[in-house]
Amino acid sequence: MGIFGYAAGKSFNDGWARAAGIPTALFPSDTYELVLQGLSLKTPWLYVAVGIVMLIVIFSSIFFLDTFQERRNNLIRHRRKAYESYWSRYNRNSRAKKARVEYPKGIAFEKWRALGSRGHWIKVKNMQILRAQRVFPYTKIAASLFLQLAAIAILVIFYFFIKNIIMRPASTEGAQEYIGMYAAVTGKRPSQFSISDIEPYFLKELACKGRNELRKYRTVKIATEKNEASLPSSDTGNYVLKGTDKIFLLLNTSGSTVRSFGGNSFDLKESDLRPISDIVKSCHYS
Repeated sequence: MGIFGYAAGKSFNDGWARAAGIPTALFPSDTYELVLQGLSLKTPWLYVAVGIVMLIVIFSSIFFLDTFQERRNNLIRHRRKAYESYWSRYNRNSRAKKARVEYPKGIAFEKWRALGSRGHWIKVKNMQILRAQRVFPYTKIAASLFLQLAAIAILVIFYFFIKNIIMRPASTEGAQEYIGMYAAVTGKRPSQFSISDIEPYFLKELACKGRNELRKYRTVKIATEKNEASLPSSDTGNYVLKGTDKIFLLLNTSGSTVRSFGGNSFDLKESDLRPISDIVKSCHYS
């Protein structure tokens, strides 16, 4: 379970960083955080649960169908034997009655006795045990080849399961989380995405979800120098989305900024300003 959680968490972070346009290694996460992040996702594990339920339904259907077919065949076989047994007894009794009428007393019994044992009392004579011939002479080689192919097939299925059921949905969920927060603050999609990538109605849906996600982040005021006009201004609230040592990923109404303080001392004072765009003002929050 830990391997699946790590794969989901790593893919989520990769998708998030790819949508933000930053390297994944810029803000590294330890293994424990990645596993917890992966296990807290919804979409990958929903797909896994649906896949497990489908497998259970398929195998159960095969089992119940096989059981139903077996019982049906047994019932048909029983009715057929009962039908044949009835007519067999009827014909035998008819022949015996006819023999008693046509032949004098004692002759019918002798003829009946001359027929020998029948039914469950038939004696099997000259029974020969036939040894089955080997269809394929290289049984061990065939078994070894079959096991190797089965192992390869299992690995391929496991790879596609991890990639398509866990990693890809987790990466998509991470990208959508960042896009939603970006749209909730700026009112637009990130510059690396076009309108064909994200439809307007879907962008608003992501923005409404991103507005809820922004509750987890604090806003700060950052004092800027006069020659740093490209940086977020001090009178605008900046969401701190990522941070490590002295490098931070900030988000405000102008967009996102990777801010590095270098060797200078700094402080991130909490701000009461929490900017949002007009696109999310009509959203219903949970």
